[in-house]
Amino acid sequence: MNRLGTLRRHAALFVAILATVVGAARAQDEFDFRLIRPIVTLSAWGVPDADFQEHDGSYNASTVQLNANIPLGPTHIHPGGKVLGHQFLLGATGSTTSQTIDPLPSDPRLYSGALIFSTLIAGSKGNLYLGSVGGSFAEDENTIHDLDTRLFALGLGSYRTSKEFMLIYGGAYSYTYGRPLLLPAFGIAWTPNPTWSVTGAVPFYWRVTQKLNPSLRMNYLLYVVGQRYRFTNDALFAGQGPVVYERQRESHIGAEIEYKATPDLSLAAQAGIAGGRHLAFSDLDDNDIVDDMIDPAPYFKATLRYAFGKSLVEEIESRAAGSEARP
Repeated sequence: MNRLGTLRRHAALFVAILATVVGAARAQDEFDFRLIRPIVTLSAWGVPDADFQEHDGSYNASTVQLNANIPLGPTHIHPGGKVLGHQFLLGATGSTTSQTIDPLPSDPRLYSGALIFSTLIAGSKGNLYLGSVGGSFAEDENTIHDLDTRLFALGLGSYRTSKEFMLIYGGAYSYTYGRPLLLPAFGIAWTPNPTWSVTGAVPFYWRVTQKLNPSLRMNYLLYVVGQRYRFTNDALFAGQGPVVYERQRESHIGAEIEYKATPDLSLAAQAGIAGGRHLAFSDLDDNDIVDDMIDPAPYFKATLRYAFGKSLVEEIESRAAGSEARP
C-alpha cells in the first residue's frame, strides 16, 4: 500500500498547478479537485484600493467564483498491470469580478469561465499523469454577448524517487501571465514527515502545509495569478477599435487556515499580500496602449468546498483492500 499512500499525498499538487494555469478567473489558485475527487468549490476574495505607480488613480477588485469537478463515467481499475487505473473528468468554472479603476468613468464587471476535459492515470510505480484540454473565456459585461473562446491545455507527469519525494514535470498553455504563453512546469512534492509537506512547480505555485490536527491545517502559499480579458473601448482609448484587451498579473504570498468540518466539507480563510501587480490595456495584437504597475496591497479570501464520491486514488485503495480481505 506504500505506492497508494504516495499517490494520495501528492495528487493535490497536480490540482494546484491546474488551478493556477487555467486562468479562468483573476485569482485561480482554488480550482481545487483535491485528490482529483468530485468536488464543488465556492470562493470569494478581494483586494482593496491601491495606487498606480506611474499614473494618477487607483485600483481595486473583488471576485466570486464557483467551480465543479465531475467524473465522466466510472473509475477504470487495471489490476496487475503497469497502469493501476485511470479516470476521465469534466471540470467547469465560472466567476464574476467587479473592478474600480480610477479614472475610468464606470466600474467594469468582468466574467470568466472554462470547460476542461481531463484524464488522470495512476501508474503501478506510484507515479501520476494528468492531461487536460478545454476552452476558456474572459469577457466584460458587453463583449460576453459575442463570446470568444480560447484554448487551454496542460500536461503533467511525476517521477517518484522515494516514498517521501516526487519530481513533477510538464507544461501548460494558458493566460496566467496575462498573455497566451506555452510554459514549462518543473517542481517537487516532498513530505518529510506526517506534519509538514512542500509542493509546487515553477513558474506557477508553491505551498508549504503544516498539519495541526486531523481537522485543521495551515497552508503557506506563493503563487502567480493573471488573466487577459476582452474589454469594451467606449471612447476610452482614441484611435483604437471597439474592443481592446485588459491584462492583469500579480503574485500572492499568504497564509491559509483550513478546517475540515466533516469528511466531505471544508472551510478555508486566506490572507496575504498581493505584489508585483501589473495592469495594462492593449490592442488586439497585444501592443500596449497603457501599461502600469499597482502598489502592493493586502488580499483576503474565503472558500467553501464540498466533496462527493471517491477519487481515483481512493477507488484503487478501496478495491485493493477488498481484494486483500478475500480468503
